[in-house]
Amino acid sequence: MQRDGQKAYTSSFRLKRFAMVKSIIDAIIARKGSCRIIDVGGEFNYWKQYLDQLEGLPIEVVIGNIDDRSVPFSDPRFTGCYANACDLSFAADESFDLAHSNSVIEHVGRWKQMKQMANEISRVAVSYYVQTPYYWFPMEPHYRTIGYHWLPESWRARLLTMRPMGYFPKAVDFNQAMEYVNDSILLDRLQMQTLFPDAELKDERVFGLTKSLIAIRR
Repeated sequence: MQRDGQKAYTSSFRLKRFAMVKSIIDAIIARKGSCRIIDVGGEFNYWKQYLDQLEGLPIEVVIGNIDDRSVPFSDPRFTGCYANACDLSFAADESFDLAHSNSVIEHVGRWKQMKQMANEISRVAVSYYVQTPYYWFPMEPHYRTIGYHWLPESWRARLLTMRPMGYFPKAVDFNQAMEYVNDSILLDRLQMQTLFPDAELKDERVFGLTKSLIAIRR
């Protein structure tokens, strides 16, 4: 029963999040008749769960990922390509109506790489939607441990040499553990607003606490 309840809660949570994306898409279509989207670091499985809401809409979605996304999708409105989130040089300025990115910017590296990704998103699209987990939410979403991300890096790495945590298996040595630790670097509000200075910053809340931040430029 708990598992089913958790699934229902997660599904409801994701539907509310996608409602924001859908409202942006609808506004763009109302304004210009169609919507061209780049999903930076995305995957088709994310969009697949919302195809019923997108049925019949004049959209084109390019899914760019460092993993191979060139295989055909079941919906012809979707295409895939190789793309580094920090270098979208294959795309001209404002060649997309909307840049979408869900839980990606925390994985691209340190501040320099985050800034590169933010600049590219701002450049290639007129509007954008960028979501990332919030640093000050107690539960770290990748390691599934309360307060884990607030510990010093070396402490976090040592814990990973002792046992698996969340999505990460037990590290074979400290070197691999440090690579795991540096795989996800969460952002706070000031950092997110600095990366996206022309965005409206929205809070995604759970139990009254901010769980993630969403930067939106309409």
